Amino acid sequence: MFCIFNTTSYKKGAALAVGATAFWKMASFASSILIALYFGATADTDIYFYLIMLVGFGITFMQKLNGSVLIPEAMFLAEQDENQSRRFLTLGFYFYVLLGLALGVLGLLVPVQLVGLFSRFDSALLAQEQILLCAAFFWFATNLVYYYLIAVAEMHKFFATALLGPLNALCPLLSLILLGKSVGIISMLYGFLAANVLQIGLLMWLLHKKLHWDFTPRPCTIHPRAKKNMLSGQTLAIIDIVNNLLPVYLISGMSSGLVSALSYCKQLTDSPTEIITIRVANVSKIEMTENAAKGQVNVFNKNFLSTHHLLLFILTPLAVFSAYFALDIIALFFLRGEFSLQDAADTARFMRPMLFTLVLLVPAYLQNNTISAWCKIKESFPYALVSSLTLAAGVWFLVPKFGAFIYPYVLLGGLCFGFVLNYFLFKIHFPFVNYFRSFWELFRLLAINIIALLPAAMIRIFLPANSHFLSLLCCGSVYVAVMLLISYKSRDLQLLLNTTEISATFKKLF
Repeated sequence: MFCIFNTTSYKKGAALAVGATAFWKMASFASSILIALYFGATADTDIYFYLIMLVGFGITFMQKLNGSVLIPEAMFLAEQDENQSRRFLTLGFYFYVLLGLALGVLGLLVPVQLVGLFSRFDSALLAQEQILLCAAFFWFATNLVYYYLIAVAEMHKFFATALLGPLNALCPLLSLILLGKSVGIISMLYGFLAANVLQIGLLMWLLHKKLHWDFTPRPCTIHPRAKKNMLSGQTLAIIDIVNNLLPVYLISGMSSGLVSALSYCKQLTDSPTEIITIRVANVSKIEMTENAAKGQVNVFNKNFLSTHHLLLFILTPLAVFSAYFALDIIALFFLRGEFSLQDAADTARFMRPMLFTLVLLVPAYLQNNTISAWCKIKESFPYALVSSLTLAAGVWFLVPKFGAFIYPYVLLGGLCFGFVLNYFLFKIHFPFVNYFRSFWELFRLLAINIIALLPAAMIRIFLPANSHFLSLLCCGSVYVAVMLLISYKSRDLQLLLNTTEISATFKKLF
């Protein structure tokens, strides 16, 4: 058991992270299929999915604090004094423990009132689901500690902790199978809680055994830079949460089932980002932060561009093909039991534009990693603030006017506007990063994949309307073959197979 947590290289870390997350998402996706089968898309499932999204936004907020401020600051402290770095991380641990206890108390005392503040659900409906709300608060509390310990472990290159990740899906899936028919959808939260408690115990044991971390709080010196970055970074994180929560908040007051349709859509569209983009970007971020700490600007630019090309080469085909064949994909996985044709149509209307966030999130994550690695959170604040406020204004005015299905298009427009603003930021603070080249690669790969889609789209015309599996199999095979042929001729395939250690990992995985 102990040996699997030995320090691994970036290459092995990326392999473990992607492999474990893929297994996790497959199990999570199986849970979504069962939820659709058992419960469909109703007001009750709207509340469950809304809670999952709400907790996810809160976790994202704290993960940004970890990734943008706490972990980079701890790494810079470690270059000077390992003890100060350890003390800094210990204070962060107790901050999350106390915050989690406070959330647990609120979840016991006023869950309906708090959730009512952040949603437009009827209060009587929320009161009927009070136990579900309480469980969500406790799940959120344990997530805070779990994700912090994961960030600390990855900082010390214990990338094998990714092997624990599948528990986050296996435990809820098992709980749903065993208890779903008797206790309902709350069985999923019981499984989430069990997974978190188990993983927190294992991670604390690992850090104590491997790093001799005794978790005793001691005073430490905190650089003023960390405080400024924390204020700027978390202000932006709050605005990001508003941007993510606002559309769901507005949609929760619209037709029943729309929140569920958006959630089923996100199960499909978020999986590649979570399995590939986030995991690879997180592993790459550790290496990029080390490059920044040592002032290796040329190496930094090389790692930025190679990781960018790697992720786009994998994700662009997924986005283009899935957008065209969205209805076939949704029907194949969800169209059974309580999940109706209208539910499938609503999910597809969300899904088609949302899929292109897979492509745009690649430069977004890598640009954020660049800002964090060089500790330029404060300097990036004005640019990010303008971008975030513009997106919030777009959601606030356009979603009520044009309906729920305008939201993915507003999100895409907000990402593009952010890239325009970031150009000026990078020109001033990161001139060594080839900003235009990264977007030239994005548009070039997008064009290649659209060309590769044409033969598959023509074949689909001649296949029966309800032959979803046959359509995906035949058209997918043609699409992949044509795309690989074009990529070979354009030398993108050779570039992928001859770049960086992380790319070498994907030669083994794919």
